[in-house]
Amino acid sequence: MMAIFRKAVTVKRQAAGAYVAGVWVPGAASQVTIQASVQPASAEDMQRLPEGQRQTGAVKLYTSDTLLTAIGDQKADVVVTEQGEYEVSVADVWNNGLIPHKAYLCARVVDAETRTVAVLFVPVGSDSLITSDGLTFKVVG
Repeated sequence: MMAIFRKAVTVKRQAAGAYVAGVWVPGAASQVTIQASVQPASAEDMQRLPEGQRQTGAVKLYTSDTLLTAIGDQKADVVVTEQGEYEVSVADVWNNGLIPHKAYLCARVVDAETRTVAVLFVPVGSDSLITSDGLTFKVVG
């Protein structure tokens, strides 16, 4: 039943990198198409996002496929929608016995090239460039 609400969505994945002879080599990039339902994130959902990602916009994605969040050297998957690119930030598994699926909260990626997310405010005394959990944040306005 839930499948009728799903449509094709592109997912960009960057495999974990490794050191080869003492030199960091990034993992291979790949792209897959999954079936998913993409919905706007609620205000409650936005509060679950890490600081700095709450102001950029977010979507909630429902699918049977497994997506990756950023853990250690593993980069998060990036979901491409009609509204833009979104990085997978939070993952929930729903095995309720009726329609098992996964729900992902994804924050908008403002600059797809550098995978940076715009921050709409900066605390007093902060630098113009803020880094957190391996992501680079650009100060806007």
